[in-house]
Amino acid sequence: MKYTGVEFLFFLILSVAVVWFVWEDSDSSTAIPDYSTTRLLAEQGDSEAQYQLGLLLLRGQGVTSDPEEAQLWFQKSADSGNAHAEFQVSQYYDRKYQSSQVPEHGINSFNWLKKACDNGSWEAQTKMGQIYLDGLRIDGLEISPDQRTAAAWFRRAAKNGGSNANYQLAKLLDANPKLAKNGEESFDYYKEAAEQGNPDAQYWLGVVYLEGKLTRPNHSLAMELMNKAAQQGQPYAEYMVATELEREGKIQEALSYYARSAEQGFAEADYRIGLIYRFGKVIEADLEKAEYHFTKATKLGHVGAKKERIILLAEQGDAEYQYYYGNLYMKHYYDDNMRDSWKHDQAYFWYEKSANQGYAWAQNTMGQKLYLGNPAKAFDWFQQAAHQGLSPAQWNLALMYLEGEVVERNWLTANMWRIISESNRPAGDMYAYGRVNAHLRFNALTESELEQVEELVRRCVETDYEVCSESR
Repeated sequence: MKYTGVEFLFFLILSVAVVWFVWEDSDSSTAIPDYSTTRLLAEQGDSEAQYQLGLLLLRGQGVTSDPEEAQLWFQKSADSGNAHAEFQVSQYYDRKYQSSQVPEHGINSFNWLKKACDNGSWEAQTKMGQIYLDGLRIDGLEISPDQRTAAAWFRRAAKNGGSNANYQLAKLLDANPKLAKNGEESFDYYKEAAEQGNPDAQYWLGVVYLEGKLTRPNHSLAMELMNKAAQQGQPYAEYMVATELEREGKIQEALSYYARSAEQGFAEADYRIGLIYRFGKVIEADLEKAEYHFTKATKLGHVGAKKERIILLAEQGDAEYQYYYGNLYMKHYYDDNMRDSWKHDQAYFWYEKSANQGYAWAQNTMGQKLYLGNPAKAFDWFQQAAHQGLSPAQWNLALMYLEGEVVERNWLTANMWRIISESNRPAGDMYAYGRVNAHLRFNALTESELEQVEELVRRCVETDYEVCSESR
């Protein structure tokens, strides 16, 4: 499979935001202690047992979850100097600060974090690194971003065995080579974190092997790492495994991995699923499923999915999306320095389809296109859109009555449509600027004319634009 630098830049940018570890679950212990035994030891004053009891109560392992009682045991253990418990107390106050924004809680959190760092907690040291990376501002406490200090904290945490610290440090050094002790340091930390089972590090190291950025390209090793990360639920790794399976023609397996990635909010995965169902080259096309996944990706801001959804719905006969499809062609037409006339014609092909189905914006657009060459047809389109309440079409109709084009000049009807249009116009819409100068063409109404126009407006609006007194 060929990977371009642009494609990987896309993945790298997205991946920066991924934070996989959960601070309160960051203890590296895998064995779950017996609740009764742990509680007995904790009640006898064993500091480590008090900390482990707090974890059991926090996580609901062997007992009903009780975060408040967990905090009491963490506090007892922390008061005895247990670094892991000190970190948990810091987390407790951090959660209180995040929910209340009371500065005292934030300062307490930082003070306990510092104690935990000094006592060797890699979890705390990793978080301290993140604080110096991002900066911290609390009333009474301010830390400016400092990448060099952040790297120092990540190094301390990595030395104490923190896989996430290895990963965070690798990422920081990769982005800022001047902080690295040598050219291979970021690669070494990626590799160490990956070997410790960190899924983000496994994904990134896979990217490194695919790009050959810090080492020689190695596709097979890259995909081995991607698979390991995917098995731990890393969404971008799941996506990469899916693309490989799709390339190999294993579509059902690919769909499974794409779906897992999409469930975690990765829009590109939903987009790929949509394309598979949209075109049905290997499996049977399913336009309903295609639309579903394009819609999901569109809501997450995926531009390609938005375009495919527009095309899909337009081709299925949706008038609104036929209009949007016309807009796509028109944008391509104006973006193209050569101004390809085919794109222009395609835009109006879809505009006309939409207009013939009664979509007001398309009708107004058709009116604008035909205004100079076929004003009678333009009037018809403006009239149809105006009677649906579309402000721009009502304004265009007002101008045609004002100028006496196609219809006999009618000063009162022109002002009726002008006033109705203005009342329907969203604040700041694109037509506002054109109206500024056009207003100069409407002379002030006499008191008698104003009364007549107000009556015309009232009747037109009350009849939902059915009785509006214009004549051909």
